[in-house]
Amino acid sequence: SIFGWRGGERDLLLKLDDLLPSIQNIQKDKLDKTYRSSPTMMRFINGIFTDARLQDYLHNNKMNWIYEKVESAKDKIDHQTYIRLHCKRYQKVIGAKTSLDDVRRQWVEQEILPCKGSHESIAILCRKSSELEALQAIMDEYDIPSIYQPNAQLPQHRLVQPLLAFLRWHAFEDWLDWLAWLRSDYVMLKPRHLKSLLDTIKEAKGERPDFASLSLLQELYQQNMQIQGNVYEICNQLVEQYLDRSKINKRDDLNINAFLDLAATFVMDAGTADKSIPAFLDYLVELEGQDAINQVAVEGDGNIELLTIHKSKGLQFDRVFVFYDLSGGRGRSIGEVSLFTDFADQDFSSLSDMAYSLHHGSLLQHSDYNDLYLQNKRREMLEEMNSLYVAFTRAKTKLHILFAYQGKDGWEKYLEDQKKGNNPLPTLLCAACIDRFDHLDEDYVITGPPQKEPSKQDDKAEEPASPIDAYTIQDLAAALNFAPLPAPTAIMDEDYEHINHKSLWLDKSSNLIGSLCHDYLSFIIYNQNHEHNFARLQTINRYSSLMAVAEIDGYLGKLRLALGSHSDIFASRWDKVFCEMPLFDDGKERRPDRIMLDTKAREAWIVDYKTGFTKEQDQLDTYERLLSALPFIKEHEYQIGTKFIELNLKY
Repeated sequence: SIFGWRGGERDLLLKLDDLLPSIQNIQKDKLDKTYRSSPTMMRFINGIFTDARLQDYLHNNKMNWIYEKVESAKDKIDHQTYIRLHCKRYQKVIGAKTSLDDVRRQWVEQEILPCKGSHESIAILCRKSSELEALQAIMDEYDIPSIYQPNAQLPQHRLVQPLLAFLRWHAFEDWLDWLAWLRSDYVMLKPRHLKSLLDTIKEAKGERPDFASLSLLQELYQQNMQIQGNVYEICNQLVEQYLDRSKINKRDDLNINAFLDLAATFVMDAGTADKSIPAFLDYLVELEGQDAINQVAVEGDGNIELLTIHKSKGLQFDRVFVFYDLSGGRGRSIGEVSLFTDFADQDFSSLSDMAYSLHHGSLLQHSDYNDLYLQNKRREMLEEMNSLYVAFTRAKTKLHILFAYQGKDGWEKYLEDQKKGNNPLPTLLCAACIDRFDHLDEDYVITGPPQKEPSKQDDKAEEPASPIDAYTIQDLAAALNFAPLPAPTAIMDEDYEHINHKSLWLDKSSNLIGSLCHDYLSFIIYNQNHEHNFARLQTINRYSSLMAVAEIDGYLGKLRLALGSHSDIFASRWDKVFCEMPLFDDGKERRPDRIMLDTKAREAWIVDYKTGFTKEQDQLDTYERLLSALPFIKEHEYQIGTKFIELNLKY
């Protein structure tokens, strides 16, 4: 289900046998068992995606979406299963009895609010970031703590885009960019002044406009021309002069800070010779798609995460809330080009037809290229199927679904109308959900079976697995015509101690916390907010299976406070910084926590973080010896220093 999201062609996998004949004899295993969701949950999901009306539509429209039932291997959690469905109608007309916001608000009150303070892992999943933002705004009103993980990147933020428009105008004198700046939330130029500005620009006929007769515009122009400096200084001046930060929400404030940090990092990077505005704009293009410039999440003290369905891929939660607006669009970006393709043959090596459009792709359905349009719509519909399957299967035992739709005549009329539309699949899936509940419980709730009483057999300790027979291994080696393997011998070294990783990390929690902190610090170069945001995400990805996200955030908060007294290691004079850089000592790999170079002063420092463990001077001495032996360091005669940094987190 992930391949369409990544721009892949799903049919390439389905036809892999034909495309690569050499793999036809390879044994293929089906992933027909889940180790995440309960049996009752999977029976519900299987029932939806094998629904007769849904499968008939797929077959009649030649849509290849084969679904095979998936079994659950989690019998012991089945009694915890709870599935709840809401299907709510709303209207957009002024004065409507029920708006979309009313539907969302009621859902938050009835379903999400009772989970406040729960120790479960909880996620709210939507198709679009705007839907998540609307839900979080309601949750904030009810003081429900949450963590929002946006998909969008910093250059797309509504308060960052005007800053970029100003930079482009400053660099290229494109008056359309200045107009974008003036109409933004920073200046909010009124329409009548905008018209005067447009008239003045038109009269200038490509020359620099004269605003002398327009006092307000003349004042703005003079003020803006006086803003000078590097990209960080310009953006910082604009924010301080035009933005009342006391009136913006926490999310916007965090993202403004993140963007200013990004600009400061660009300016301080000694490896970048060109610090101009065009170079900064190119720098943002190079970073596009990387996590380093993702918008900043708004963190709460709770464990409710807000994610797009796309971002939830590969994750699992005890309880999942899924919001799906059947009448909502797919949220295509305004500047995104629509591509329509038809392949000429089964191996996808050449195209039969192709079309692309910036805004008018829907016109294809009324042209001779209607088939192109229909093929593209089929792909989009299958992606919607994939999205809902991913959303539902994130839940271990508890699933709350809200389908919302716009209409005035009720569900049955809406369903019939949508069957004739361009994308009926999500509506048919909703109908399949309703049918499942109709078959099982009129209150639209499904629960798991009662918990079984533990039997005596269940209480028996598992018998240890029998050891591998060395003779069996020898026989296998002989059959394969390999040289015989030596017989296994017992380890006689009395000093040998087996490393018990369970004890190392779980029983001795300080070891786990120390590893967590060192991994986190490996992403911190100049102590910038965006570095910390990225480091946090990476740390949670690695350690959230061992401790709760709230607990991880607690340690990371203490860690950031501890770093505050060591600002010297993050100074801009260190123009080259290497975290966990491997050095080799007679074939053994050593990884100093942090190496910093001041290439102007020919000075190098090695930093070793200590989070409660004993200082080992011999280790630092080894790092210094290995670094001093590097050709670059020897050639430029660097002075090398070493330093322990104690980060006492009071475990």
